[in-house]
Amino acid sequence: ASKRGWRPAVRARLLLELGDKKRAIQLLEEALESETSAQLRLSALAMLIASLPNSARAARLKAVDEVEALAEKAGFPPALHHDIGTAIAMCAGDHDLGLLQRAAAHAAAAAPGLRLTFARRENARLRFGLAVRITQAHAAVSSPEAGAASEILAHDEPLLGSQGDAYRQQAA
Repeated sequence: ASKRGWRPAVRARLLLELGDKKRAIQLLEEALESETSAQLRLSALAMLIASLPNSARAARLKAVDEVEALAEKAGFPPALHHDIGTAIAMCAGDHDLGLLQRAAAHAAAAAPGLRLTFARRENARLRFGLAVRITQAHAAVSSPEAGAASEILAHDEPLLGSQGDAYRQQAA
């Protein structure tokens, strides 16, 4: 750990603000090679996950795996569950049921603890969107997972308003 504070995170954030994602990602990856503090690793990994391009599926999943391991020891705040669910959903595509279900579990775990309306709304969008994807992926087979996903879609979500109907139509 750095004795003067963890400057790579500050520099990476500045590089991202300046639009230099490539250098920010490189800086974070290099810093993570030597950083041992769990809290600083979590911060850097979260920034890395958010910064990676969509095409960096393997790198994103590797970072997510480490965040899950670190957060398991320290405890998962609801927002981290939501963010990890979002990152996993990005990697899942529409057919990787294992990742879709893993993302849905994080989204569901986040829901009760989110307090801000916009965070609850984003989480509802994530949960409903994942339910649609899981339902569609299971369309050919009847399974408990498809039933659980369909149950999410069956309930009204006031935060989504009429958008909940759009999710239900999409899943049909």
